[in-house]
Amino acid sequence: MFQFIKGEDENMKKWVSYTIAISGLVIMAIGFGTFKLEWAILNTISPMIITIAGVILIVVGVLFSLMGGSGGNQAAREVPIYEGEGKNRKIVAYQRSSDD
Repeated sequence: MFQFIKGEDENMKKWVSYTIAISGLVIMAIGFGTFKLEWAILNTISPMIITIAGVILIVVGVLFSLMGGSGGNQAAREVPIYEGEGKNRKIVAYQRSSDD
C-alpha cells in the first residue's frame, strides 16, 4: 500500500509518519481557530474542511507508523542455536527460520 517508502530505513519511516501526524495536528488546530493566520487561502476554505484535512493527515501518519513495523523484524527471522544446558546455555550461532 505504501510502497514509496518501502526501501528506506525504519527510523526514517517513523520520522516521516510522525512529521505527517504532527502536520495534521497543526492543520487541525488552524481549522479550529487555535492559531490566527491571516492567509488569503485560509479565508476561502471552510474551517470544517481544514479540520477534516488535518484529521486525514493524522490518520495517514498513524497508518504509516503502524505499517512501518519495528526494528525487530530481523530478529524474528533468526532462531538462536544454543550450546550447553540449563543456566550454562550460551548462544553460539543464529539460523534463519523456515519462514523466508
